[in-house]
Formats: sequence, structure tokens, C-alpha cells
Amino acid sequence: MLAYRARMRFEQGCWLAASEDIEAVLLHADGKPVTLIPALRTLGHLRIRRGDPDASSPLEKARALAGPEPELQRFGTLAAIAAEAAWLVDDWQRVVREVMPAYERVSRQPDPRMKGELAAWLWRANALEVVPSGIAEPYAMEISGKWQDAARAWQALGCPYEQAIVLGWHGGEPEQREALKIFERLGANPATEALRRRMRSHGIRGVPRGARSSTQKHPFGLTRREAQILELMRDGLRNAAIAKRLFVSPRTVDHHVSAILTKLDVSSRIEAIDVARQHPESVFPASHG
Repeated sequence: MLAYRARMRFEQGCWLAASEDIEAVLLHADGKPVTLIPALRTLGHLRIRRGDPDASSPLEKARALAGPEPELQRFGTLAAIAAEAAWLVDDWQRVVREVMPAYERVSRQPDPRMKGELAAWLWRANALEVVPSGIAEPYAMEISGKWQDAARAWQALGCPYEQAIVLGWHGGEPEQREALKIFERLGANPATEALRRRMRSHGIRGVPRGARSSTQKHPFGLTRREAQILELMRDGLRNAAIAKRLFVSPRTVDHHVSAILTKLDVSSRIEAIDVARQHPESVFPASHG
């Protein structure tokens, strides 16, 4: 249950909470593949979306545990994750290579969600000739050209990353700028950079270039707000208390903490606090604004 709650939180953009669930699973799974595989898959996927180092290791472990002839759910999910990683570096040939074998398998079985996800990747890569039947609604909307409805459907489902993918891929400049804000809020650095490249290639001017000079000067690349939050974490405050102190929502603090862990290259809150104590220059007092 923890492994699948981690997946739910991951899809809802609550990446720090997802990380905590994954950590608990990996500590107590006792080597059982039925529990380890979904946790490892989500961990690898989370690292891909945040741009964390070593995203491949947990995915390779999940493949090894799944065996040489994995069941379709495991095979298809890993293919979709690999496709997303390829998309983030504009390798569309690899997207097709990763997805096509799984899509051919899933097309013979009634699995609307997985079939739809794989079909959407092939559609974006111009490798799908016809709109398939029997796929989940958001994917069917996108493939049939109703991408605005697809984006609204993802928003209603509480899946901001998928909403941003659709807006960024199919929309014009206003939608792409909205997608950019979503990716930035999530801490989805690779997707943010991929969308910036796409917008510039379409001749859009004034595309934000990312970190400001103050962020670039920080020893760990933290923004001023992230450094303030790290200071409060070091002082023992939990996310809800930090949110009250800074007059922001707890979810906003969750996103900032997730980004802090990524930039410090640590896997837990405790490790981040240790870094802050060892490097006083890494924090800014919250009273500085």
C-alpha cells in the first residue's frame, strides 16, 4: 500500500511525500518483488523528472526483479518511463524503440490506461497511424486533437505534470508559458529545460532562462527561498510550521523541500539538515524576505 501511495503522490506532484513513502518501502520490503518493483519504478521515475543523479539504478533493479519475461503491467510501465526519459533529451527514435514492443503487447489486452499512455508517446513521436480504441479518456482526447480537453482532464484528476506535458506540446505561447510555470513549481528541471528549448525553436521571445545570478552564486544552487527554508529546516521546523512562518501553502513548501534535496544530492531531510549545519553559508535567514 505504501508503494502505491508513493505512486499516487508522485502523480499528484507531491514528490517529497512520495520520496518518504519510497524510503519506508525500501527499508521494510524484505526483498519481496511485489513490493520492491513498484517502489523502485517510482523512485527511478521521480529521479528522471527532478533531474536527480543515477535514475537508471532503481529502474535496472526493477527490471532485474521482474525477470526475463515480465508481466505486461511491469513491462509497459518501465517502457513508458524510458520513453519519458528519451523525450526529455529529444531522442524521439528511442521513444519509439522503447514503446513499440510494449504497445504491441498491450494492444491485445483490455488495459485502457496503459494502452493510452503508450499510444500517446507514439502519437507525439509521429509513429501512430490511427487513433486506437479502448484507451483512457485523457489520452483519447489528446490523440483525437482535443488537447485542451485533455489538459483540463489531467487538471481535474490532479496530475499537474501530465497537464503540463499536453499544454507544452500542443499549445501556443500562452499555454506553453503556463506549462513552464507548472514544471518550475514541481521542480521538474529536465522538462522545464526541454520546454524552453521548444519555445525558443518556435521563435518565442522572452523565454525565462532559469536560475537568477543569486541562485548561480549559491554554493549548492539554491534559490533565496530554498535557502530560507533550509534554514528553518535546520532549526527543527516541519513543513506546516515553515508554511505558516513564510505565509505560503504547505504544498509550496513540499515542492521547495523536494528541490532542496535534489540540489544538495541527498535523499532525506536529515541529510539536508546535516549539510546545512556543516555549511552555514548555504542558508539565508527567513527574515531577509
